[in-house]
Amino acid sequence: MKNLAIFLLVAIFFSGCSQKSPSKKDEISIYVSYYEINGTKQRLQIKTVQNFVEQNASVPFFGVVNFLAEDKILNAYSLAKGTINVLEVNNSSINLNKSSDILALKKANEINFYEIRPDVLESVKFSSQNSVCGDFLLQKPVHVNVATNYYLRDDSFFASIIEANFFYKKGAKILKKEFVYNIAETKILEEAKEFTQKTKQLFLNDLQKLGRLLDILCTF
Repeated sequence: MKNLAIFLLVAIFFSGCSQKSPSKKDEISIYVSYYEINGTKQRLQIKTVQNFVEQNASVPFFGVVNFLAEDKILNAYSLAKGTINVLEVNNSSINLNKSSDILALKKANEINFYEIRPDVLESVKFSSQNSVCGDFLLQKPVHVNVATNYYLRDDSFFASIIEANFFYKKGAKILKKEFVYNIAETKILEEAKEFTQKTKQLFLNDLQKLGRLLDILCTF
């Protein structure tokens, strides 16, 4: 996703080089299409915002993400260089630099997480009857839905969609898995389908990342 890569570079430049809060004219945004966990194709808008450089913030604030289908705007952070991350707890945006919000994260029975990189957009939903983190650390099952979008050189993309029950240090029981494609060119579509039908590695990689992600979120 070349446009997103350029967007990230420009955003990092402004946040790293500016000695003052950026003005309104410094705000930049980009629209991205992707598949959600329910298999529907949607769009979101990523936007840097005025005063997105927080003083003494342990987790850098990036801007906001507007989920256009739901008309919902959530805070966006950068948990690692070159990534944009969004966290929603029990249908509410949280501030990763507030201890009360971190406590709410650890008590939540539903956590939505997005990670956006130049070549991948991942949408994850963890849910549990009780606390997601509590059940996870007690090795009780945590239900997870994840859609991992992989972008190709021409901005077409495909996604792996997984539904599973996840167990801490024990792996996962997959309930459903499929691929969906947003590729117009016939040859590229055929190559993508051939690739996804032959390999199980993408599903394995996605599941392994979920375990690491939950571990990070629950010990934040």
